[in-house]
Amino acid sequence: MELHRLRGTDPLSLAAGGAPLEPSFGICRATVRLSLGREFLSFAADVRRLPLDELTLDAPNAALIYPHGYYERAGRLHDKLWRAFTLAKGANLNLDLVREDRLPTDVKLLIAPGSGLHLSTWARLRDFVAAGGICWAS
Repeated sequence: MELHRLRGTDPLSLAAGGAPLEPSFGICRATVRLSLGREFLSFAADVRRLPLDELTLDAPNAALIYPHGYYERAGRLHDKLWRAFTLAKGANLNLDLVREDRLPTDVKLLIAPGSGLHLSTWARLRDFVAAGGICWAS
């Protein structure tokens, strides 16, 4: 089965401002071009046809934390989260992406790039480290 292609167009040139992720991409904006929404629907239909029930994924061994209110601060945090995600995947980590109010207990490494976390989250991260976990924060 062929995965979705954006009909001969570079996907980054289709995205508003050249950014591929939703906070910058703008599918939910009132001013978005209708062609972007159509491409998204086409992509979703392609994904629904994939035999995803046949995939076996390893459980995450690390989690990337994004702060509460991420979308209000996406401009500042987007690049930091993207770089952390890319580096972690390059290190062959099986990442979970979690909100700061839902920290997992079944991973060995929590990654908190760009800060912006609540004080209560830092207290829970301190407890995670005290219990033998590793927290990388920048």
